[in-house]
Amino acid sequence: MLSKYLLDRYSEDEPFLKALLIGYIDSELFAQSVPETDLSAYISDSKHERPILSARSITDAIDWYSLPDDHPFSPDSNGDGFTPDEWQLVREFSRIRGSTAHGLHSALGAEEAADVLDSELAALEDVENPDAMLKAVYRWPGANRVKSPEEAEVLDRSATDALKTTAKRGARFAGDNWDIINREHEMTVLVDEPTIPEEVDGVPFCPCPDEVVSIPDSDALPPAIYTVDGKTGPHIKPAHIVQAEAQRRALDERLHAPVHGLILRLGDERGDWDILASTDDGWPTDKAWELFQRKAEQLYDDEYVQARLEQMHRVDGR
Repeated sequence: MLSKYLLDRYSEDEPFLKALLIGYIDSELFAQSVPETDLSAYISDSKHERPILSARSITDAIDWYSLPDDHPFSPDSNGDGFTPDEWQLVREFSRIRGSTAHGLHSALGAEEAADVLDSELAALEDVENPDAMLKAVYRWPGANRVKSPEEAEVLDRSATDALKTTAKRGARFAGDNWDIINREHEMTVLVDEPTIPEEVDGVPFCPCPDEVVSIPDSDALPPAIYTVDGKTGPHIKPAHIVQAEAQRRALDERLHAPVHGLILRLGDERGDWDILASTDDGWPTDKAWELFQRKAEQLYDDEYVQARLEQMHRVDGR
């Protein structure tokens, strides 16, 4: 059984562990949109398996503002002053910046880093309303040194150019902070962006953490294998914890061995970062999983969602 090797060998034989885990963890699946919904799902190569929802879309479907005030994940503000449409623009900007930061962190050399910047930031050129996005991002505390729409106009710069400049700068610092964290905690990246379709407590789902790492010797973190998620917003949010807990449990189930979780908050200034681990008091593991499990069960029990997943299954030729 795989689990009998992990605790003894991950600290002394990294090449062995990398080779073992790459084939054992990463299913190399790709997320696809579930028709006529805001959900995404993964389709297996097996004709006998139905599409399973992504961990991210299950988490995104949670209605945080319906939670009781005394729930540990009840939000302490109502939208941070943004309308739903504005917040969606902020989230899209943050996602692109975060994806760019992860790419820079994973890049090998300056040439690959330049390619990452070009390819990832190109997504900002496809934004339907860059002026509205710039207005929202300018008000958002998660981005520093953003040109206001008025400043961009005076400088004869388009909103897209202003967004790309801000995202590029922030991604570079966030990527640097990620590298610093890895070095300080002597992390070894075992698998990058694996997809891990699993069934945990009767709930099928597919997470995709940014990394799976081993930490054999850290003053602050217990030695273990960790799923890692990097976040570039100003705070670690309840949704980040719930999604990361689902990722951790999926890999724990896959390996039949203890797996911890890490969330890295990566600021867009050098040295601005925080770490939250699943062993910390601020990460209530059971409450997080309970919330994720309940929402997943609701989605799978929804006849409309069932029909759309079945539609994906048929279209894929199964």
